[in-house]
Amino acid sequence: MAFVAETVNLQRDQFVRINNTKPLPRGLVTELLPEVDSPLPPRLQIRKAPSSLCDILNSDKSSPFFGMIKRASTTANKQPKAVVTDTGVVDMIQQSLMSAAGCLFPYRDLGRNETDFDGIIQALFLYWAAVRDTFPDAWGKPPEKSRLMHGAGIRAMGRLMDRILGIVDPLHVQAPRLVRDHLALVAPHCRWTSGTWEELGHRWNEVENTTRQVTELSNYLIRVYQNARRELP
Repeated sequence: MAFVAETVNLQRDQFVRINNTKPLPRGLVTELLPEVDSPLPPRLQIRKAPSSLCDILNSDKSSPFFGMIKRASTTANKQPKAVVTDTGVVDMIQQSLMSAAGCLFPYRDLGRNETDFDGIIQALFLYWAAVRDTFPDAWGKPPEKSRLMHGAGIRAMGRLMDRILGIVDPLHVQAPRLVRDHLALVAPHCRWTSGTWEELGHRWNEVENTTRQVTELSNYLIRVYQNARRELP
């Protein structure tokens, strides 16, 4: 199918709208969303900001995810380092942005239809850098070797992010240490690269990116965290 349009932006818009209903890779449509300027259908519009934030996480050299996110256009020579699928990251951000219980939700001013993207980026960089530092042996590996880098791990740790950054102010001078202290409460209970999630009844590499398993994993991590949090000063 060919697209005839006066501008590249209009071509992108036509491509996204038409192929949103076709069985094309979801990541391809998601990656193009930040480049579309015209109004989008609601289902696509809510993924536009998360997709833009995913781009920043992948392209900013100070990001813990720098060069690690696999998008539809990722070239073959970058594949070994790009171990995280963009849809998992976009889903994680979208969940936190859209849910009133999400730590990113307060960065949206719904009355003025404005979003503090700088604040969101600071929060994401802070939390995921702490995740990287807490689980160095699981960070940066392909998902078949580390479920932390799997869509299930990204989404579940995103829900834990909502709890931790609901308590720790990202602007606090000690925020990096505080977030690491909070993550240390769940670290001994995680099985990202080996062992068995005993309470879940899954070996580490059996956890899949399904709604049920992500919910179960999220619930487990949050319960462990809440039970242990009383130990913090």
